[in-house]
Amino acid sequence: MGRPTERRPVGRPRYRWSDAVVADLRELQVVDWRETALDRQKWRSLVSEAKTHFRSLSQRKYCEYYPEYDKCKQWLEKNLPTEFEKVRVDEEENAGGEEEKKRQKRGGKGMLKSKKKEDVPKLVQVSRAPRGKKKSVTVVSGLSTFDIDLKVAAKFFGTKFACGSSVTGDDEIVIQGDVKDDLFDIIPEKWPEIDEDSIEDLGDQKR
Repeated sequence: MGRPTERRPVGRPRYRWSDAVVADLRELQVVDWRETALDRQKWRSLVSEAKTHFRSLSQRKYCEYYPEYDKCKQWLEKNLPTEFEKVRVDEEENAGGEEEKKRQKRGGKGMLKSKKKEDVPKLVQVSRAPRGKKKSVTVVSGLSTFDIDLKVAAKFFGTKFACGSSVTGDDEIVIQGDVKDDLFDIIPEKWPEIDEDSIEDLGDQKR
């Protein structure tokens, strides 16, 4: 077998004139344009339809009053009423969607979030979970109910116990090693608003 003597040029193939024609015909929902071109009458009708279609698009895109949008709308209503009706319908649909989003933003998710925060009891939970065969980690959750920054708390635990400590969830800190019993003294000492009665021991938990 022979070996190729030249290298294939880098990049995609050039966009040819015929490719643009095929793309335009596809927009007019013409699949087999070669067969259509054999029928002169059908082809003339198709060319006439294409001229009307793309002239309309061109007039919509390139208005002489651009960027004055109101004047463009007045010109479109006068010269191309059909296209103006399409633009008007699109604007009404978009306006309705924006209004719906604003209502959801003002009264939907925001209210649910604040309600959820009020209903959550202020309670810190600590537990121990196995890590591998012999090691374990300590899991702390509930600190955010006391408005404590979890990243700051994770850094404090890592420094205090000289181990890895990271935020792993919305309200969860994982400390490498078994330090569960020590937390009952360290947490109230660091954050006085949390007393020992607000700390719950969940014992051993699987993750």
